[in-house]
Amino acid sequence: MNSYNRSILIMSLVLMSAGSLQAEVSHHVDSTEGNFIFPASKGDVVFNHKNHQNYMKSEGCIPCHRSNDPTPESIRTRFDERIAHYFCKGCHREKGRGPIECPQCHTIKH
Repeated sequence: MNSYNRSILIMSLVLMSAGSLQAEVSHHVDSTEGNFIFPASKGDVVFNHKNHQNYMKSEGCIPCHRSNDPTPESIRTRFDERIAHYFCKGCHREKGRGPIECPQCHTIKH
């Protein structure tokens, strides 16, 4: 098992174990671009879902949503600073693509 698959497996287990702690993810959608915007104290994070869908086409939705046919229940998995920093930055490092430094993600300052 390569390190990317191991990372996906670990993150899937973390997300599945968090299932009992599900809470509504606090975000809103930028209707002009279709981005998800997550509020954060160091600056809000803009997440371009379509770019991730296109780039991760071969893996499908499972790495982030636990299902290839996401439902509202699988989309509302626990997603907080700890998960984002571990999972998102880990995937970006593993793939050698995507932001890993604070100001690269926290782009909307308060």
